Amino acid sequence: EEPVTTENVPYIQIVTSANVLLAMFQYAASNITFFISITWLQPYIRKTWGDEFAYLASVPLLGGAVALWLSGWLVTAMHRRDMPIMSRRLPAMMGYSLGAIGLLLCTQTVESTSVWPFIVCFSLATFGVEMTLSPSWAFCMDIGGSRSGAVSAAMNMVGNMGAAVSAIAFPYFVANVTIPFIAEKTGTASSFFVFAATMNTLAVVAWIFMNPRRELKEITVSALKKRLVSFAGLILVVVLTLVYTQFLLPKEKPKTSPSEAKQTPSSNDEMQP
Repeated sequence: EEPVTTENVPYIQIVTSANVLLAMFQYAASNITFFISITWLQPYIRKTWGDEFAYLASVPLLGGAVALWLSGWLVTAMHRRDMPIMSRRLPAMMGYSLGAIGLLLCTQTVESTSVWPFIVCFSLATFGVEMTLSPSWAFCMDIGGSRSGAVSAAMNMVGNMGAAVSAIAFPYFVANVTIPFIAEKTGTASSFFVFAATMNTLAVVAWIFMNPRRELKEITVSALKKRLVSFAGLILVVVLTLVYTQFLLPKEKPKTSPSEAKQTPSSNDEMQP
């Protein structure tokens, strides 16, 4: 049974279908993990283990590159063996599972005096989430047909929102969120790792319900308009939330202890010769 992707199906019906909405969500989950590998990772290694280990920040990314090739090969090999659904679903579910496991293992390396346990665990997480790219884009081609580029762009757009969420959520989790037994004090990335691992686990669940062979049912014009308004409203809420938290939310001033206050010169003192 072939998927319905004929020209007479409105684009908004495709992009707001359960398949594409789930594809958007799972792709955002992968970007939440990947974003910190190109932003936070190297400064963290420098601060925790020293500048001489900064080059190790490239190891997870190299592992991710290998994952792309491996996942692409696996998707193609399974599809050639007449597994059109599992060729997308299985590599992605494997990837997100590895991502979640790697991130949870990272929470156990906070007190390590050696950089290598963390590098191995974070490389596993990056390897896992990068395994999901090939099946994600192949999935968009399956259900998009002649409009696969537009469907892929919609998925990628929401995925980039996941990266934006990561940029804002990461410092908040580090500064404010604690989790019993895993992140019992603030100042570490462990609570964010748990959050990202949870998103990866939910992405595994999402792939259970993603089916490139699912038939699109015909819907009324009014139902299509409701879908469009709901989808646009959801995107607008996410964008406004990101803008508010990043630019408009009042920033808390760091608290100064009495001893620090005594040591801090006043403006008048600074002006005196």
